[in-house]
Amino acid sequence: MKPATAESLAIRGCRVPDPFNRLGCTIDSIVTLVEFCQKIGPRPLASYPQDQFREAHLDMDAIALWLMSSETAAGTVLCIYNQQMGIYALSYYTIIYDVRARAFQRPICLAHLSTERPTGELLSVFIKKARTFLTPLILCNRRLFLHQLSTMIQLASAIDYNTVQNYYSFQIDEKIAVAESVWQKIMNVAEQARRLRPKMQSMYAALATRLNADCRCAGHSPKNGEGEGEVERVLEQFVQAAPLQPIKDLAPCAFDELVESLEMLHVQLDIRKPDNGVLYSSGIPVLQFPCYETPIRERTVETSLRKVVNEEETLRTITGSLDQVLSPVLSGDHLMVCGSEQRRSVVMELVHKLNAIIARPHPRDVVLWNQDDKKEMEGVYGQLVPRGTVIDHKGRAVFDLNLNVLRNSPYCGRLLTSFRMKRKFATDKALLSFITAHVTWICLYVYMGRFVSVNQMGKMNFLSNDDLRIIAHLLCEIDFIKFTHVKSVLDRNRHKHATPRQIAL
Repeated sequence: MKPATAESLAIRGCRVPDPFNRLGCTIDSIVTLVEFCQKIGPRPLASYPQDQFREAHLDMDAIALWLMSSETAAGTVLCIYNQQMGIYALSYYTIIYDVRARAFQRPICLAHLSTERPTGELLSVFIKKARTFLTPLILCNRRLFLHQLSTMIQLASAIDYNTVQNYYSFQIDEKIAVAESVWQKIMNVAEQARRLRPKMQSMYAALATRLNADCRCAGHSPKNGEGEGEVERVLEQFVQAAPLQPIKDLAPCAFDELVESLEMLHVQLDIRKPDNGVLYSSGIPVLQFPCYETPIRERTVETSLRKVVNEEETLRTITGSLDQVLSPVLSGDHLMVCGSEQRRSVVMELVHKLNAIIARPHPRDVVLWNQDDKKEMEGVYGQLVPRGTVIDHKGRAVFDLNLNVLRNSPYCGRLLTSFRMKRKFATDKALLSFITAHVTWICLYVYMGRFVSVNQMGKMNFLSNDDLRIIAHLLCEIDFIKFTHVKSVLDRNRHKHATPRQIAL
């Protein structure tokens, strides 16, 4: 039986990446709010960001059921792991009170989902932030619940009073006449309300005094209440067996604000230590040394790249000759990506992505769109070239999007042979991840190049001059003074023997 390789496991033999992440979950962190409904069961109320569900195929109903399966009390914090989904969760549990719910309690959970194991620092930050963000919701609900308890006591007193009056009067007042079963249910709820109200009042007062957050709630006391018909509305809910109120109606002053603040909470919990390495591709470290590192600035490359890859999918359309496109990019040659004004957005996006692929110790400024023909540019840049214009190559590679051709000396080597095979990628983000993984593998030769001569390493591994130029360029990014002579010799050998030609893409 042929042994399975890492590549065959990743793309399942059909050369199409697995869209369901069956080898593991690779989602970004998510903040979600979950409720345990006594009639429906666990269900999600709100989550951020929403696009994670479509990209990672997350079943939020299953996640809600998993989060609420633990038996917890108000204020409990758990760190749990779902082996089937490959997701870690930090969850904070509390209770929303409702006079019509079973035992007056409706549990909710605020959770932070991630594929990375939470650290102690993240746990302490999560506990602090969860209490801060849930405090207005809890205070508003407790104040409304106290008003509901008062309403139930008033309703029970009104029923008792009318029962006595009907017994001694000649004309029966039918205004608050209820069935025996409903009357018994109201009496039981009212009796529980009488017992619970002093405890809730002291609890609310202590909580509001300690947190000094009472001013956020608009007020739900009887004198500032919802009108004289509140008793009748509560009575109708018991008589008609109406469904439970939504959570947002049990904390009307704070629920919408909490949902809007999930984005801020997500940002505060997205604690990522700077990725330490020597070279970075697409914001990911591809080469690391034990005692030498150049930390990237706040993952700026990856963040800016994430904003672009969701706009247009242009990079994955050239996968058939991707090795020819990546050769000048990884070798440090000048590459002009040109197009007409109608193709401006495509040129700018492609230039941005190709620059993100280049392994560098720090991000650099990129010229996405240049309209001055006389201005000399370096690196990978975008250039305005109208249709039908003759392009002066000036010894550089040219990627003409008007004709969809690449003019450069053909690449002949072994390091980029994996890109010669046509593959299908769902998005440019998946293709960029595949390229970054391959650049990481190339950096193994770069690590060896610090201790072994580049020419000697080429003879040992049967590498061509084009392969050695890629390795020499990456070595120059680490130590320019030491390896620039090696790169210059390899460039001169290439210009002597290579002939530029057009490559159809």
